[in-house]
Amino acid sequence: MTIGKSVSDHNNHSSLATHWNDLYQKASGKLPWEVDETPSEIQHWARVISPGFRVLDLGCGRGANARHFAGLGFPVTGIDFSVAAITEARASAERLGLDNIEFMAADVLRYRSPRPFDFVYDYSVLHHISDADLTDYVNTLMSTTRTGSLYGLVCYAEMVGGGSGTRVGTLGNSIRHRTREEVRRILSTGLTEVEYHRSKLGPSGAHAAHHFLFRRI
Repeated sequence: MTIGKSVSDHNNHSSLATHWNDLYQKASGKLPWEVDETPSEIQHWARVISPGFRVLDLGCGRGANARHFAGLGFPVTGIDFSVAAITEARASAERLGLDNIEFMAADVLRYRSPRPFDFVYDYSVLHHISDADLTDYVNTLMSTTRTGSLYGLVCYAEMVGGGSGTRVGTLGNSIRHRTREEVRRILSTGLTEVEYHRSKLGPSGAHAAHHFLFRRI
């Protein structure tokens, strides 16, 4: 079931990148997924991973969560579709004097690293990935991790009333609501679930979400 019409329903991948870049470039304030305090899941992961872990933020936006890890001493790489978001992320890190963080404009479906990361996380990106692109998304996870690496994920849970489906957000982007089992199946090649919690997304915490931690096997 799909509710509404999204830019990603009828445009190509390049146009979708332009759409996301425009959202950041034209934003006069915070976007719906940008919250004032560091999300509890980010704080939890920072406590769980070991000192010195190399961290990758998939879809880092303007870099707030990545800066949290960098501020704790972790070496961090953040990638995002949006050149505008990455430009702001770099400027913010420079103002804070963080020299252990790198931001790159890159597609999460295409990104490859010469060295695997110890911890990769996705805070609110997977639910924007279409079913057709899931294989590419998983390939990115496999290419950026090694046996023993951890992968954290926060994404929208079931639709209101239960079950999976797709709706269009207020900014024109498709949001895919998947069940816990559907997410586990997507990631079943090479990853095993370590932790699972229910959570909330959005500035007011109005949307049910999944909070996962996986380990690469």
